[in-house]
Amino acid sequence: MSNIKFSIFYFLFLFINYYCIGQKTTFFDEFKLYNDSSINNNQTNNNKINSNEKIENIYVVGKIWGFLKYYHPAIAKGNYNWDYELLRILPKILDKKFQQRDSILAEWIENLGDFEIEIDNIMTEPNNVVLYPDLSWIETSGFEPNLVELLEKVRYAKRSNTHYYISFSPPSAGNPIFKNEINYTEMIYPDIEYRLLCLIRYWNIINYYFPYKYLIDDNWEQVFADFIARFINVRNEIEYLLTTSELVAKIKDSHAYCYTDHLLDSIYGINILPAKISFIGDTAVVTGFFCDDFEKKMNFNKGDIILKINEKEIKDIITERAKIIPASNYPTLLRSVAATLFRTNENSLHIEYFDGIAIQQCSVPTFERTMFLTCKKSDTCFMLLEPNISYLYINSLKEEYLPHLWKYIENTEGLIIDLRNYPVSFIVYSLGSYLMRQPTPFAKSSMGSIMQPGTFTYKPILKVGIENSNYYRGKVERKWC
Repeated sequence: MSNIKFSIFYFLFLFINYYCIGQKTTFFDEFKLYNDSSINNNQTNNNKINSNEKIENIYVVGKIWGFLKYYHPAIAKGNYNWDYELLRILPKILDKKFQQRDSILAEWIENLGDFEIEIDNIMTEPNNVVLYPDLSWIETSGFEPNLVELLEKVRYAKRSNTHYYISFSPPSAGNPIFKNEINYTEMIYPDIEYRLLCLIRYWNIINYYFPYKYLIDDNWEQVFADFIARFINVRNEIEYLLTTSELVAKIKDSHAYCYTDHLLDSIYGINILPAKISFIGDTAVVTGFFCDDFEKKMNFNKGDIILKINEKEIKDIITERAKIIPASNYPTLLRSVAATLFRTNENSLHIEYFDGIAIQQCSVPTFERTMFLTCKKSDTCFMLLEPNISYLYINSLKEEYLPHLWKYIENTEGLIIDLRNYPVSFIVYSLGSYLMRQPTPFAKSSMGSIMQPGTFTYKPILKVGIENSNYYRGKVERKWC
């Protein structure tokens, strides 16, 4: 048992409600959007903002707004509606030269109020620090001296360990909780200023509270700059969802996504061909059907390889959907793509497939996805594959099942734990208590900081298992893929 290792990944779940803001009024005319019937006027208006100078000003304000949100003591106390402060400052600097812009920003910061300075506001245990924030941009961005001085003052402000907009879940997890954030659910296609609020708010969340920011393929600063014009220029709610999804997908975290039923249905489809697909390498293979009744209606069988759907090659579908599907790794991306391959708004799909002998083609009817809610699936969380080989499937294994199931597992010679799907229950500690002889280190994770946003420190090592002389002595295998 000494070779058994449990690994758990504490993740940042960034649920981004792509819906944006409130009433169809605007704080400033230059950002005013017209109704869809006046789309040409809307495009002309967008062009007023698409100059490099104005994009640069939005970029600067977005960075400073996020820095102040997490670093300034007055915002930490909840003294300001910080979303609306962004909406008020943007029109003031939009068309200004950088000297005027910096002067306006400096006055804005000064008006937020005074605070104490604490130069030594540094973590007490620097050896536990994993990452420090990169705030060098304050001095290297070419700001006017007065603005630099004010930003440096905020950087070294005396801060408490409580914040109006951020807290952390219990110490065992330490995930950030983004609180008091308005969802603005009234609009599915918000005005320009509110689309920019979505971009700026999300970008700063990742900038200060995503520990894997430095592993993102694209430079996160450049991502912000590139997406400003894209958020300005989206023409409807579908483009807005796709653009926001592409932004979220940049961080390559499977727990971050944009979600709304009716718009996703318009993208992927309300109908589905009821067959299950899994990828073996880059090859899409039929692995089953949602219900036995539907298997008889399909032209293809389990084991057949899907080559094209509606004349589009599978590799092209993967490339297309990879842009908007967040995935921590390539197999996870393929798993997510597989779930959407057979979705459509049409009543049938044209499939080209290989049946092991020859390439075949067929048109197959599709059905409403809601039909499959009635398909009953047997609970397969446990099986005896052989008299002495037991099997656990965590996708349907509930914690309360374990005491009963263990009667059938404890004397077997081997246990296979199938980890190929997301667990339905958090069973790390309960299952570990059966498997381990004694408490055993299994995870070392970090958490962010309220007092020094952008800093991540290691937490105490977590252990799994209890003192258990009757621990499982068989061989344990974990099936990942």
